[in-house]
Formats: sequence, C-alpha cells, structure tokens
Amino acid sequence: METFARGAARTHEQGSGRPSARPSEAVRARPYPFRRSSDLLLSVEGAGSQVLLAVGLTAAAALIRVLLGMVDREVVPAAIYFPTIVIASLLGGWRAGSLTLLLCFAANFGLFGSALASHAARRPVNILLYFLLCVSAVALCQWLGNLVQNLQQSRERLAHRNLNYDALFGAVGEGFAVCQAIRDSAGRLVDYQVLEMNPALRQMLGIGPEQALGKMSDAPGDWSEWLALCDRVMATGKPATFESESPQGDRWYEIRLSRLTAETMAQVFIDVTDRKTEQQRQAGLFDELNHRVKNNLAIVSSVLSMQARTAEPAAAEALRKAVGRVHSIADLHASLYRSHRTDAVDVGLYLKELGGNLSRSLLRDEDSVRLRVEAPSATVAVETALPLGLVVSELVTNAVKYAYSPGQAGEILVALERRGATAVLTIADWGQGLPTSSPDHAEGLGMRLVRAMVAQVNGELTIHPGPGGARFEISLPEGALG
Repeated sequence: METFARGAARTHEQGSGRPSARPSEAVRARPYPFRRSSDLLLSVEGAGSQVLLAVGLTAAAALIRVLLGMVDREVVPAAIYFPTIVIASLLGGWRAGSLTLLLCFAANFGLFGSALASHAARRPVNILLYFLLCVSAVALCQWLGNLVQNLQQSRERLAHRNLNYDALFGAVGEGFAVCQAIRDSAGRLVDYQVLEMNPALRQMLGIGPEQALGKMSDAPGDWSEWLALCDRVMATGKPATFESESPQGDRWYEIRLSRLTAETMAQVFIDVTDRKTEQQRQAGLFDELNHRVKNNLAIVSSVLSMQARTAEPAAAEALRKAVGRVHSIADLHASLYRSHRTDAVDVGLYLKELGGNLSRSLLRDEDSVRLRVEAPSATVAVETALPLGLVVSELVTNAVKYAYSPGQAGEILVALERRGATAVLTIADWGQGLPTSSPDHAEGLGMRLVRAMVAQVNGELTIHPGPGGARFEISLPEGALG
C-alpha cells in the first residue's frame, strides 16, 4: 500500500524534479515588497485629505525653491516640482497628483515668474513640455497604483485559496497523495517522487511525516505493472480505479488514479472496508438463498415428474411442460448465482444453459433433431430474462413435439440478435410449419402463456407459421439489452 501512495503524481512545480512547497508556504517564502497596496499607493483617501496633501507638498516645494533660490537663482524649477507631483500621485492618486500639478504651476510662475524672464523666448515650449511630462507622471503613477492593487488582490485571493486547500488537505477523510514522475534519459517512467501526502493517507499507511515524501523505489518489490498502469493514465488522461487489500489484510481501499499534468498524477485512497464487509455478507445471504431456491425447485420438479409418470396422457404432457418451466426458472437462478448479481444476468449464457437443459430433457441421443442456440453476451434485467426463458422453453417444447415427423432430421434454432437499438429473439424450425389443428396454434394454454410473457416485457410477437417451418420473433423494446 505504501508504494501506491509513492507511485502516483506531482503537481505544484511541473518538471522541477524537487518537492514543491505547500502553496501557503510558497507565498510566505516569497513575500511581496509591501504588506498592502495602500502602504505605498492611495493611502490618502477623501477629497479633504487629498487637498491638504497637495497644498502641503506644494508649500514644501515652494519653500525649498525659495531656499535654493537664495543660493542660485538659475536653479531649474522642475528639479523641485516634478518630484513633488510624483510623490502626490503615489500617495493620493491621480486627483491629488493633478491638484498638485496645478498648484505647482501657480506657485512656480506666480512666485518666481521674474526668475524666468530671461527665458521668455523659450517659455511656451518649456511650459508645454513641462506640463506634458507632469501629466505623464501622474498617469504613470496611477497605472502603477492600479497594478499594485491588482497584484495585492490576486495575492489575497491566492492566500485565501491556499488556506482553504490546507484546511481541506488536512481534514478530508480520504487519503490523498500528489506525486511527480521520474523518467530516465529515454523518457521511460522509472520512479515517482511523492510531493504531498495528507494525514489521512499517512494514517492509512501507518507512516510518519518523515517517511511520507519518499520515492516508490524506497519500498522493495517489483512494481513494473504498477508503473505501467500509472504511465498509461498519464499518457491517455483516462482515470483508473481499482480495489486493493492492505498488506495486513484487515482493510480494503479503493484507489483512484488521475492525471493532473503531463508529468503529475494524483492518487485518492478511499477506505471501503465496510462496503466490502457488507458485500461479503450480502453474498453469503445470496448464496444461502440460491441454495434454498435451488433445492425447492428441484423438489417441485421431482414431484411433478413423479405425477407425470402416473397421470393420464394429457395430464402427463401438461406436467412435463410444467417441469420445463420450473427448469427455466432454476437456470435463471443459477445464472444469477454465478454472476453474483441480483438485478441482471448474462442473457447469452442463460439461453445457452437453458438450451442445454431442454436438449437433455426433450431430446434423446437417437433423435435426429438438434437444438442450436446463438446469443451474444449481453446483460438483461431479471424481470426480462425470466419471461424470455419461459417463452423459449414453451416454444422449443412445441417445436420438438410438432415440427418434425418421428425419425425426421431437423434443427431448432434459438437466436438473439441486435437490430440497431432493439433486439430480436427468434425461435425457428424448418419442419412442417404450424397446422391450424395444432392445439397450441389454436391459442391453447401454451400460446396464451407465450403472449402473456411477451406482453410482460413490452415486446412484440410476430408469428410466421410456414410452410417450410415455423418462426417466432419477439422484438424487445429499445434498451432491453445492456
């Protein structure tokens, strides 16, 4: 069992060849430079606060400009006001940045206009370029603010998802393992590295955290078939499900393999011990029930056969037909017993066994008439199989009795075939056909039973009386065969 968990998949760092950190740990191991986006951007909210920010920064820049002007009157004003506008945009957004830009223009050209008189010829161009540069700075800062805010929101969503993943990973009752394929230089699958294993699976396998993240090759044994199964799941993408018993033999697990990426696969372990125990109990009860039914049907058949030996010819014939009907029911129960199912049977196998019993009970070795059964392997509901068995038993019995003259060679066919979405059951012979004087053809008890059974399965009966043989076709409703 331990190797199953170590032979499954890898998920978070595709192709890395090393175990990945847990998602939440990966976030903590690579923190963002700011705890929140508002630590740097848009930390000043509200119109009043943004106005105070713009006025304060502009006043500070003007004061610095006055102090620098005392040292050198030729200092370029943009050296002070451009950084001021950028800082206002970063702290207060585009509104604070735009207001600061206007205030800086007013302060620059109102307070220090005389200092720019010598540059009058170049003033319009400088003003335009300066204004466009400041507007660009405001737009750029706003874009950066939106970018950082979006990154922060994505980070918070990822952290929330990782938190949910960690809680689910640790609390889920099913075992779960995420493993990474290890291939050789030729691309062949040779091993697996377990990247993650939840506590439930460690408890199932009886191992500690230090043993969980190992390789499949750490456990002794030949795991070629297991590797082939895993490789097929990863190559095709089709999940695989199977049941396995623990090495101790005390627990049963349903193991589901599914591909995550081209090089990763997940394994889910579900404890199905209670289900297997209940199935074994049900199987024991079913075996006991089948044994009792079989014995009871055998007793009924024996009693009817004994009565037939001492009854009048007409009554003896009716009793022998009743024995055949009992045998068809017994064959159905035998099919159910072998398939260990209570809702459906293999109709092909059931008809062949029923045909064999009819041949042994109705035909002697010296007879030249033979019964041939052609039926594919397909499942059919029990409530459909039993009426069909009674129909076959009745019509085959009639064919043995009426189709061929004594000593005449011939064949009786029982065939089940698919015709599109429907199925047709045929009972045919190549004998004398159906004379109108036949008691069964004249709607006797046998034909009434046949019609009743066909109606019970919602089928349609078509009779071809001959000449050249009789043919009965029962068209089954769509979906009758599984």
